[in-house]
Amino acid sequence: GVLNNLIKTMSLLRRCRVNPALSIQLFSQLFHFMGAWILNRLTAPKSTLCSNYWGKTLRQRLRHVEAWAERQGLELAVDCHLSRVIQ
Repeated sequence: GVLNNLIKTMSLLRRCRVNPALSIQLFSQLFHFMGAWILNRLTAPKSTLCSNYWGKTLRQRLRHVEAWAERQGLELAVDCHLSRVIQ
């Protein structure tokens, strides 16, 4: 899933010794894309995702991403770019 891809991406960046500032920028862009994509899916004209059930499910899944980001020192990036979806 998404979290597994984020974990693999971080592992690769660390293995290749990419500058931490560049890694933060990369994840900031990834979180921005994720937030935009989710918001677009939720607000699409014929979306069936705007329901209490999907809201709870999405929130639960995003909590895992948030917790992982915090452990990686990316809490500011995830808060900034996923906050609209998480509200």
